[in-house]
Amino acid sequence: MENHYPNQLPDKIMVSSLSDVERAAFYKKTYSHVAGGVLVFVLFEYLLLQSETIVEFMLSMTEGYNGCYY
Repeated sequence: MENHYPNQLPDKIMVSSLSDVERAAFYKKTYSHVAGGVLVFVLFEYLLLQSETIVEFMLSMTEGYNGCYY
């Protein structure tokens, strides 16, 4: 079968088989991407919680739940 995506590697490579420099670069890229995703999520949630309309809607979905169990 012909590879229609020339920029992709033909075989999978295990991270453990890479050199220390390549492995460090891989981890840096991976965790930078994860940190960026978490940051975007936190900023998005912050912006949502600034909207009184959205907060009222969320509270209506939980019927004003305030953490009491009785």
